[in-house]
Amino acid sequence: MYENADEVAVLYGGVLMERGPARDVIERPMHPYTAALLACVPHRRDGARQVGIEGSVPSVADWRPGCRFVSRCSVAQAQCQSGSIPLADLGGRSVRCVTPLAGTGAPP
Repeated sequence: MYENADEVAVLYGGVLMERGPARDVIERPMHPYTAALLACVPHRRDGARQVGIEGSVPSVADWRPGCRFVSRCSVAQAQCQSGSIPLADLGGRSVRCVTPLAGTGAPP
């Protein structure tokens, strides 16, 4: 399953949100966008409606300081809306989030 890439990078609105070994990022996402994106991958064949990400991508004209995913994020904090969110190095993985998921793909 991971023979095509050793590492992956996830971008949202042109900003790097998460980067790391392919297996780790796909199986244990740390950024809420990565987790939401992976939840959209079709895996059912029973005809059930596929899950999507609530809201819509903000227009380039509406980009504000802070996290670009904030309006669609289920774990957003007040600090996500202001200033620059740094890319944190978390032991071989990088994530741009003030409340990164615990590597489980689920909110803390």
